[in-house]
Amino acid sequence: MRRKQAAQTKQAAAPKPSAPASVASNSPVRRVPPRALAAVVVLAVAVVVAFVATILTHRGASVSSTTAPCVSRVLQMEPGTRGEQYSKAPSMQINSSCAYTATIATSKGPITVALDAKTSPVAVNNFVFLATHHFYTNILFHRVIKGFMIQTGDPTGTGTGGPGYTWPIGTPGTSFPPGTVAMANNGTNGSQFFICQGSECAGLSEGSPGYTVFGHVTSGMSVVNAIASVPVKANSSGEDSSPVTPVYMQSVSITEDA
Repeated sequence: MRRKQAAQTKQAAAPKPSAPASVASNSPVRRVPPRALAAVVVLAVAVVVAFVATILTHRGASVSSTTAPCVSRVLQMEPGTRGEQYSKAPSMQINSSCAYTATIATSKGPITVALDAKTSPVAVNNFVFLATHHFYTNILFHRVIKGFMIQTGDPTGTGTGGPGYTWPIGTPGTSFPPGTVAMANNGTNGSQFFICQGSECAGLSEGSPGYTVFGHVTSGMSVVNAIASVPVKANSSGEDSSPVTPVYMQSVSITEDA
């Protein structure tokens, strides 16, 4: 990614669904007799009622699974391994009404991030899931550009890796001041994310598809600055952004509060 573009992985973007075929304007339209029409209307109403009831039932089940009371606690670590590959994105497990904080332990010191579950619940849920399943253990900051951002979250350390699944960007961020935490992407999100360090992040609000913002640094910008300031060398693409001496995200712990 160039400096006025956000860091991107090389994962293939999800294919766009094909547009439905339209009915030709000269297609004959079958006229329905009045009695048959009345029967069709009654049947259609019954189907709609059943459909709405089904939606409400599923919606209620979905909400009930994510509205556990907010408790001040450190979320328990779950079974999982570094960089484990999954077949699909995690189901919604957080309560978007709760406050979540991530403490990112790095080889340069800790970074504390307030996660914005209300604005970006899917992104926060994804991050919390991966963090509590040990995915983010000893992961390189593989891309570092002073005055721009620091990027991590790829278990391969190449800028092309992820968790085995992707998910939509959704509504992109509109402001990227220093300390902004957002998903890196190549059309769809995965596990890679970046932390804005300098003024060059301001241009990330331009263009498409944009970047999903899901938090901001509340403590540890000195650590972000220290990581951004390490000597770098050219990466496989020729960009001077690969730290000469590896810098690691060692672990991530998540705290929940009311």
